Amino acid sequence: MGRVLQTLNTVIPLVIEHLEGGLKDNAIPRETTAVIMLDSQSQEQELYSQIEELEQNLKKEFRASDPDISLQCRKLGEGKRQMLHSSSATKILFFLRNMPNGIQHMSMDIKGLVETSLNAGIMRTTDQAFSVSFSVRSSVTSRKYELTDRLAFLIEFLGGSISVNGDYPAWEYKQESKIRNLMAETYQDLFKKEAKFEAIHAGLECGILSGKIQDLDCISFGPDLMDIHTPKERMSISSAERIWNLIIEFLKRSK
Repeated sequence: MGRVLQTLNTVIPLVIEHLEGGLKDNAIPRETTAVIMLDSQSQEQELYSQIEELEQNLKKEFRASDPDISLQCRKLGEGKRQMLHSSSATKILFFLRNMPNGIQHMSMDIKGLVETSLNAGIMRTTDQAFSVSFSVRSSVTSRKYELTDRLAFLIEFLGGSISVNGDYPAWEYKQESKIRNLMAETYQDLFKKEAKFEAIHAGLECGILSGKIQDLDCISFGPDLMDIHTPKERMSISSAERIWNLIIEFLKRSK
């Protein structure tokens, strides 16, 4: 949306009334809305033309990852509305165009594993403020704080403020794990195939517990989930049944 608004603003002087997007801090937003005001019908016609051109560019750029991407534009009505001050709108556009977002670092130890990332989750405008919430993740603690500091530096440079909550420690991989070996054995006996253990890029409860209990031996497992951290997230019922049978047998063997 920052790109769209900045591009439009180079052709049509925009007055921004409202910006909104996202539903959850840790979910990649599915849609974003901007309400803008124009002075004339000729500007309105130029707007539709620019939106159409932008949409074609985006469809080409995202044809592999997001083939259904679209820009929709409609008229809301006429009359005076509350608007963002021009200097505030400029700072907001600068922030949206320059904020870090997405993958920042890949793991140097495990090929193909994301090490550090963040996502803009919720964007809101009120009568008094403009806000964006982020979820910052990393398996390397220093990288997580470096990314948070970089985000704070940009925000404070533009005259804003930042608050941090819900911080949790990284959960680093252990070469030796008795509980992992027992789970692998149990899985093999139940399902007649070898269990696969993988490192993933996500915040898990094991990280919180291992950060408080030194040398804690723990694993994380669960049913098959699709489109995680999006509004389309869903779970396989049949895999939930398999997980139930697995945990029951695992607990029996753990006595």
